[in-house]
Amino acid sequence: MSIGNQWGQHGMGEMDKDRSFRLLDAFYTAGGNFVDTANTYQDEMSERFLSEWMAARGVRDQMVVATKVRGCAACWARSAPC
Repeated sequence: MSIGNQWGQHGMGEMDKDRSFRLLDAFYTAGGNFVDTANTYQDEMSERFLSEWMAARGVRDQMVVATKVRGCAACWARSAPC
């Protein structure tokens, strides 16, 4: 499952909150419960969208979330230090 991706030139930030929620709804309805994310995914919005979706649906206790951290996406995309 991908809500956008981490590659700036290949789709980062292409999925808005509404579309993200619809994707997460379909994923959860199909039995999905594990999401791998990072602070740099979805133009730095992936974790926020996921958190808001879990809160809105009341499913936080049913989900397993793996995350990782890296410098800011804007710096990473241009290969410059933050």
